[in-house]
Amino acid sequence: MQCTAEEIERKRQQALQILASKNKSPLKCVSAAQNSYSALPVTPNRQFKFHKSNTNTNFKSYQANNGKDNSKPITQYLDKQTSITAKCVVTSNVKFTVELSAFSTPAIEVFKSIPSRQYDANTKQWSFQLQEYEIVLAKLNALKGHLDVVKIPQFVLKCLRSPVHDLSKIDLSPIEPELRNSLMPFQREGVAYGIDKGGRCLIADDMGLGKTFQALGIASYYRKEWPLLIVTTASMKNTWEETIRQYLPSISLMHLQYMVSTKDFINDAKVLILSHDMLTRAVDKLIEKKFGVLILMNLILLKILKQKVLKQQ
Repeated sequence: MQCTAEEIERKRQQALQILASKNKSPLKCVSAAQNSYSALPVTPNRQFKFHKSNTNTNFKSYQANNGKDNSKPITQYLDKQTSITAKCVVTSNVKFTVELSAFSTPAIEVFKSIPSRQYDANTKQWSFQLQEYEIVLAKLNALKGHLDVVKIPQFVLKCLRSPVHDLSKIDLSPIEPELRNSLMPFQREGVAYGIDKGGRCLIADDMGLGKTFQALGIASYYRKEWPLLIVTTASMKNTWEETIRQYLPSISLMHLQYMVSTKDFINDAKVLILSHDMLTRAVDKLIEKKFGVLILMNLILLKILKQKVLKQQ
């Protein structure tokens, strides 16, 4: 379809009018600096109000009513120090050391003031004579707040300061001759030490040095206090039986018994041997027997016996 010249001119004029109307639209915003377009209208003279006071009266001031600032200075936390531990440890019958958990100049000054002080450069520890323990303790306690002092237990001090007896003067004749004559010199000394302590002692020799002989030697010395209870491991049961038969021949085989059940009759036993497990299962029956002498291969078992006795009282 062909248009006349008049129609073509009319359509051209309409197109020019539409283009002119688009150029005058308020939605079009040209940025001269960035040559970019924004499709959003710009609100003229829009202002934001800053620093405007809050008119809400429900908010309370962080400060107290008196107007004073209650905030704590940060130096209170920065200057706070952890207390240092000073532990007193016995190293021999006549000496002790003080172990510090961290370096402390005041504590070092205390150490330097003690006449018997000695410093070990290898271990970096200070040692002192036990006779000056109270002096060292008093000066360290004066640093309370800076030092936490761990003292030597009183029973340890009492034991160390008790008079030393001449063990060679202890009469071992009450011990059965076969056992007494088989003891080596260091074993005789161990038996004498146990007798000097009233039969209450810990035998802590290395394996193979005859702790069994020493224990039986002390038990034989207190023969009048029997019956004797021996608590050992199942593997050591035969060792105890053979040693008793050979070195304590006065004990009849009828009076030597190994307990294997809680139903065993033990009233005639002069020497009763049992395992750790049997002890825990037959405590009540053993307490009724009232053993006067005990040989235990594990000291933790004393707690079991003590708890049972206290329950019955």
